[in-house]
Amino acid sequence: MTHINVPRRARNENHDKLTFALDHGIIRVAALLNQPFQVSTVHSSERYTRIPQTKIMAPKEEEKQAVKPREYNPRYKGYILIMLSSLINLSAISNIEVDGPFDGFWGFCLSFGCLTFAASVLIMFLDRTQCCHATFNYTKAFDGKFEGYMLLAFTLWWVVGVFYCTQVNGIAYTALNIYFSAWMSLVSCIYTLNKWSAAKDILSIAELTGVSATLKSWYVLFISSAIVTGTSVDLFTRLTGSEQGNAALGFAIGIASTILSFGFILVHYKFLQFCTEGGWIELCSSFLLILMWIVAVAVLTQNEGIAATMVGTGCQSRAFSFIGAISNCTISFAVGQNDQIVSYACEDFVGADIPGSNLYLTVWLCLGTSLSITFRWKAAQALQFAQAQNQRMSRTNMDGVEVDAGLEDDDDLEDFEDAIYE
Repeated sequence: MTHINVPRRARNENHDKLTFALDHGIIRVAALLNQPFQVSTVHSSERYTRIPQTKIMAPKEEEKQAVKPREYNPRYKGYILIMLSSLINLSAISNIEVDGPFDGFWGFCLSFGCLTFAASVLIMFLDRTQCCHATFNYTKAFDGKFEGYMLLAFTLWWVVGVFYCTQVNGIAYTALNIYFSAWMSLVSCIYTLNKWSAAKDILSIAELTGVSATLKSWYVLFISSAIVTGTSVDLFTRLTGSEQGNAALGFAIGIASTILSFGFILVHYKFLQFCTEGGWIELCSSFLLILMWIVAVAVLTQNEGIAATMVGTGCQSRAFSFIGAISNCTISFAVGQNDQIVSYACEDFVGADIPGSNLYLTVWLCLGTSLSITFRWKAAQALQFAQAQNQRMSRTNMDGVEVDAGLEDDDDLEDFEDAIYE
């Protein structure tokens, strides 16, 4: 590093002019040599120090350094979940025979995973490679609303997909990977849409269900009870005998729970005023729901019940595995030395044909959320008590009571301001 030292002299007018001329001359020489200098004063001398880290750059180099860093989609985790769950779903369905023993069209079931998998792959590819970023920005198109429309379309698409694939005797019960990946795809779409909505400050699940401590559980109970109701109706049209009676029981409990949970959702939003949130009516209703769903679980999920398993029992032989799927038939046996023919109905040897459905998981989910409402009721009551206390204190302060406390707060504020300005 090069240093040029100039000794300090008496500060007078001639010396100032000489110093200015000397400084100006050295700086001009440095500019011609493309070596910038700066003046630094160190005790007994003024030192001109060369700065090696700075240099005059060409316009192209300045443009390169002025480029902003890449902005990636902050919701990439949600798109990865959609991609993986859709891939598992379409891979599992592709291994199922086209004419398999299930309700629905194989190609339509396959289309749900194919569409969201291809779309999520394309979105992640454009986001990570920044390809066509200058002409079309997925996260900022139409003021960011394009991404929201796409996620809303994904969610509605998988609502239909879950309903179609997991219907009674649907394709989802031929392989459980199809069942869980379908539900996972829907949950991933809702999760990503919720992240986008929260980032845009529109409406999020936390804001929608954060009114009270029990509102989230009421929402879950409402959705699961509606699924139980619809599934029970479908099973009622397919079954006969005692199984049909069990389906009717599931429908009665499901519809009662659906109406009750929807009513309390309206209560929490103040649309209904017959009771208050966190009150004793809500607690008694949760106890009633627990008893109802305990009965439903005990009856519907018992041995050989209509919700004993997720995949159903099917029409399979208990005694002869080679019988396979049989209906409306008889089985004949040659008995005794005279080979006397004895015929029996196939139902005597073959178990009842109970198709797979959502009933098993949803009845347990309804029981769990009913218990959750009871446990959260105490928290809701505590929150309500705290709000009442705050309102009472506000009214007290407005009436002029506890003036001394107010004066103490003013004194504390003055002390705080004095400490800042000192």
